[in-house]
Amino acid sequence: MESKNALSKRKSTRLNGFDYGKTGAYFLTVCTENRKNILSTISVGEGSPLPTKGSPLPIKGSPLPIKGSPLPIKGSALPILSPCGEIVDRWIKRIPEKYPNAYVDRYVIMPNHIHILLSIVNDNEREDSHNDTFGRGDPFNDTFGRGDPSPTTTVNAVMGWLKYQATKEINQFQNTVGDKIFQRSFFDHIVRNYDDYHKICKYIYENPARWYYDKLYSEE
Repeated sequence: MESKNALSKRKSTRLNGFDYGKTGAYFLTVCTENRKNILSTISVGEGSPLPTKGSPLPIKGSPLPIKGSPLPIKGSALPILSPCGEIVDRWIKRIPEKYPNAYVDRYVIMPNHIHILLSIVNDNEREDSHNDTFGRGDPFNDTFGRGDPSPTTTVNAVMGWLKYQATKEINQFQNTVGDKIFQRSFFDHIVRNYDDYHKICKYIYENPARWYYDKLYSEE
């Protein structure tokens, strides 16, 4: 497992030659500046005590949450959003308003980072030409990473817009000017197939319970 310092110094993980505006699903992670815990705190429901160092991982095999829900079920570890986290939450929910062919399938707002499972569907691959279990164009068909590009929506555009809007409002809330809220870049994983997609859904769902084992964990 790579160290936290190695992760923070790692260069962009973008896949050379891949068009991040193509139809597909993407697992995205953005961290706060200096990994400060400003977005949430991790709490637990009744019957789910916080783990101690060295204890086994909790909630193994838990069911997936309702589509689009940022919070686990009652009794699970869950993030309690700070005012800054609530601002981020609002802007995540507004992504489809800004980018109609971008879908936030799952997300979680951790104390110092955000995980988002984002699907992008080109206009020529919407549900009028493809049907799948997600009710829209199939992000895993043979045109994945190829074919006609979406003219406006790319992963970089979505994440840049999200960070800009959230940063602007957080600075207004804090009465600050130009404070950096997020790290400059973000980490991405191109979702390859349905098995990969569902594993990522499960990872996002269980992430709050695994906070004390997370390589992004910080006490600051």
